[in-house]
Parts: sequence; C-alpha cells; structure tokens
Amino acid sequence: MRRRGLQLAAKLGRFLVDYADVVIAAGLALYVSYAGLRNQLEGDELAQATVAVLGVLALVILRERRQRSGAVERVERMLTTATSEKSWRVLNADMSWELLETDGTRAVARAAKEIRIEHDEVFSIYEWQSRPVGEVAQLSYEGRASEERQFREFPIIYRNLPGPEGRTYNVISLEGMRRRGQRMTYCSERLLEDSFTEARENVSVRIEIPTDHITLTVVWPKDRKPHQLEVERSGRVAEVIDLGRLKRAGQGRTKHVERISSPRLGETIVISWQW
Repeated sequence: MRRRGLQLAAKLGRFLVDYADVVIAAGLALYVSYAGLRNQLEGDELAQATVAVLGVLALVILRERRQRSGAVERVERMLTTATSEKSWRVLNADMSWELLETDGTRAVARAAKEIRIEHDEVFSIYEWQSRPVGEVAQLSYEGRASEERQFREFPIIYRNLPGPEGRTYNVISLEGMRRRGQRMTYCSERLLEDSFTEARENVSVRIEIPTDHITLTVVWPKDRKPHQLEVERSGRVAEVIDLGRLKRAGQGRTKHVERISSPRLGETIVISWQW
C-alpha cells in the first residue's frame, strides 16, 4: 500500500510540474469567479485578478502551440527521412498476374524481388497497394538471405495500415537484423477475387523503391484472350502491343511479358487490355 501511495504521489507531482500553469490558471479562474459572486472583488482588484488570469492563460496557449509545433516538425522530419533514403534497393523484380477464370473472378498475383540492404540494422520492409478492386482473399510472404538455402515465411508485422491516397501498407519482418550490402530474395502471393470482371482491365505498378530491372507478366485464361493491349509509362504515349507478340503460357493460354531496365523513380507502368 505504501509503495502504491508513493507511486500515486510521484504521478501527481509530475502532473503538477508539467501542468503547473494550467493548474494556476484554473485556480485563479475559480477564485475570481467565486469572489465575484460574493462581491469580494470590486473595481481595481477585480481588474487586476482578471488580467492575472488572462496572463496565465496566454502562457498556457503559448506552451501548447510550441509543443504542437515541435510535434509537427518531428513528424515532418520522419516523413522526409522515410521518403528520401530507402533502406533497400530492388535489384530485380519479377511480377505476374495469372487470371484463373474466364470471367476474371479469380486470379493470383505473385512477386519475387531480389533486394540489397542499403542501411545497417534493417529488420523490416514494406509494401503498399491502392484500394483493390475486389478482394485479397489470401496473402503470404516468404524469403531468404543470399547465404541461406531454404525459404521461410516472413510474417506481416502490421497489416493494412492506412496511408495517403487510399493506400494500405503491409510491414513485413525480415526475420532478423540485416546488414548493409546483404542481398535477399522475398516473394509474395495474393489470391484475388472479383478483381478483373470488367470488359477493360489493367494492372499497374508504381516505382517508389530504386529499382534496376522489373519484369511484368500478365497471363490470360484459356478461353478468353485480349483483343486490344497497351502499355503506358508515366510521361510517355501509350504503346499499342501487336497481339502477334503474345507468347504461349501452356494449356492453351497466352501471356504478355514487359521487361524494363532502370525504370524512373516515381513512374507508373500500366498494362491495360480489352477482352
């Protein structure tokens, strides 16, 4: 009991120290109100007491603004650091979308990325997506360092964190502290439902991590092929793809493969089709 009493007293003491100006302002305001009601303060005394209350309130407001300004500056510094230097670089990314049903109701999106750690003591990375059409029914990650033989599951630390522009972020554990210069491979797989049900569809990627090479592949189902196909990159005119260039993907299916070296940071790559 005595220990609990000491802890409560310590908390009360810290509160009084941190909010002494607020306590003083509240006390003066109560005193002025009480004395005014009982006609104990008149004329100059009432004016002086009111000025004292206003003065303490001004200090409270000034302190709160300074604290809020400091918090905003800290957040801005964090955002600047997060967007300026990434903790990893993508050496090679292989991303694919395989449509499983002719009506577009089921598909699998896969990504395999070889990355190089750019900072010391990196233990997680992140991925984001815009608000998906349809539903992500299943999602999994796995990976390994270059010196490791076996892939293992990479758990998601935070799932679907809300971000700007309607994005959601997944923070992925690298299952250990990683060093600058270390190379790793990680893979993701998403089962998509009701994501490609329109007559005109597309897949897109935005380059927000420095990337050396990226390959995008779309695989269409056996009995439904595109009859118009375009690839568009930010700041460029859309390129119409000759359907004769489509490759076979086995089991009577077709696919398009788009390989890009040194994509620009911040650019968006869109593959769209009508079918």
